Amino acid sequence: MVIFANIRRQVSENLSVITARAIKSILVFSGVLSGLVLSVPIRAQDSGQLTLNQVVRAALSEDIWQQGNELRKQVVLAEGVAAGQLPDPKITLSAANVPVDSFDLDQEAMTQLKVGVSQIFPRGDTLELKQLKGRKQAELTGYQGKVREAQVAMTVSQLFLDVYLSQQTIALIEASRTPFEQLVQVTEVSYGAGLDRTRQADIIRAELELGRLDERLDKQWQQYDGNWQSLMEWLPQQVAVQPLSGDLPAILPLAHVRPGDWLSLSGILAKHPSVLAIRQQIDIAQTDVDISKQGYKPEWGLNTNYGYRQDAPDGSNRSDFISVGVTFDLPLFTDNRQDKKVSSAIYRAEAIETERLLILRKLRAEVGSTLARIERLNQRDDRYQEVLLPQVHQQSESSLSAYTNDVGDFAEVMRAHIAELNTKIEALQIQVERLKMIVRLNYLLAGELN
Repeated sequence: MVIFANIRRQVSENLSVITARAIKSILVFSGVLSGLVLSVPIRAQDSGQLTLNQVVRAALSEDIWQQGNELRKQVVLAEGVAAGQLPDPKITLSAANVPVDSFDLDQEAMTQLKVGVSQIFPRGDTLELKQLKGRKQAELTGYQGKVREAQVAMTVSQLFLDVYLSQQTIALIEASRTPFEQLVQVTEVSYGAGLDRTRQADIIRAELELGRLDERLDKQWQQYDGNWQSLMEWLPQQVAVQPLSGDLPAILPLAHVRPGDWLSLSGILAKHPSVLAIRQQIDIAQTDVDISKQGYKPEWGLNTNYGYRQDAPDGSNRSDFISVGVTFDLPLFTDNRQDKKVSSAIYRAEAIETERLLILRKLRAEVGSTLARIERLNQRDDRYQEVLLPQVHQQSESSLSAYTNDVGDFAEVMRAHIAELNTKIEALQIQVERLKMIVRLNYLLAGELN
């Protein structure tokens, strides 16, 4: 009997060891599988999904602001044409020298029925300059439209990348959830079978981490919904219903600019749409200076009158009268009027010039900081791809293998899996942030397109 009892005990122990190792082998397989799943980027499978370029083109083609800008262009063109026209002539009708004793029009020879026409001619080249100003203001709306295009392209691209980041983060978390669920199930089975060193604390820890993963997933969905709605604000309805591509966009800088290469950079920044818009405003202000200088020239007026006289009471004929006259002013006292108007226009033009210099300085500083951030992000991306990601994956496999061979701790397995997931998400965030910085750089280098 003692012999049979020993045999049963040995068989039971062997079965326990075999069962435990079989269960933990599942962990090893699930760990390897999760590593493969997390390391493969989520790519678009549907050709109907929208790429970044398609989204940007759709946003630009349906930008309502541009429609309003075109209307504003027509407004200033029409106003410029109207401002360049002569004032309407004035008609004068009068009865002159009518005797008050009888009010007879033929009693006195001086009595006349008069009709007169007068026309004012503005000073110097005022009309031509006002028309020129209208055309320049219309050109300004064109530059403002280019600024808007660059801003929309940058904003929509960054929103697209925000949606992409949320989308891919959700995919990574969901892909990692299955191995976590398997860990919970295996731990519960091991604990229920009384195998090895499985403790109730391991079950609680596994369920806790799974709950945290679900909370993290819900948070990412919440962020995804917000980013998606922000992007949909810029897109037409027929485009907004299509899904976005899951491929990481390939975004390259518009120009190869090195930090400190201010000579080539200055030429590009000088052609930036916002700088060109300011230059156009300066040109308009210079036209205002020319208009104000016309105040030194006289304003002319031409008038002509025709006087009709009735025949005399005896029937003799009376000649009608015609009068022609010219009026003009003499701008003699210019100190507090014309001089001040010219000075005001000059100061306004110079003030706008300072705005141009400030914008150039700001653009140059932003290019420098953006290039520096891109360089740092490149270094960090290389570190993650070449060092951290392989190491954290190796650590995850090592901890799982140690636990399978009864020399590792379950908590270490959980920490290693969580660390691998976090590292992959951080690497994704760096890649997306780098692309967003390139998008920002391309906005700053938009002058390269002109």
